[in-house]
Amino acid sequence: MKQNVELKGMGGWLSFFVFALCILGPLLELGGLTSGFKSEEHRLAGTQLAETWHSFERLSWGVFDLTVALRWFAGFFLTKVFRPASVRLAITVLFLVPFISSIGTGVAFYHIYGEYMPGTLGGSFKGLVSAAIWATYLNRSKRVRNTYYTGVKAD
Repeated sequence: MKQNVELKGMGGWLSFFVFALCILGPLLELGGLTSGFKSEEHRLAGTQLAETWHSFERLSWGVFDLTVALRWFAGFFLTKVFRPASVRLAITVLFLVPFISSIGTGVAFYHIYGEYMPGTLGGSFKGLVSAAIWATYLNRSKRVRNTYYTGVKAD
């Protein structure tokens, strides 16, 4: 391995981050939503709550679609627009997605059931810890600095 290779461009942890942001994160969220919905539908089958559950499910899918669109938007900018604004956008999306997901789902639950959804803040906390770790990487990485900040005046 060459010792004086400049880290620049999509590769290494930066590529993994974009993969996690755009593919892995949505797939994990999709799996969690799908399994949660299936178990709850099975539990509520034949009860009066079944129809209100379907309303909650539709709203939850809308929140999921929004968070996936935000992730893909940030991922597109990271892979195509090599400017500091792309990094700032990705960090912003990292911190917004857990709130949008948890709060959006919690508001939908409250709107339909009239009570607060248990565990809403726990999901936000886990997402914020992950966001903080990735934001630290994006702010301190040589590869990120060489890819998005080299040769760019104040953005």
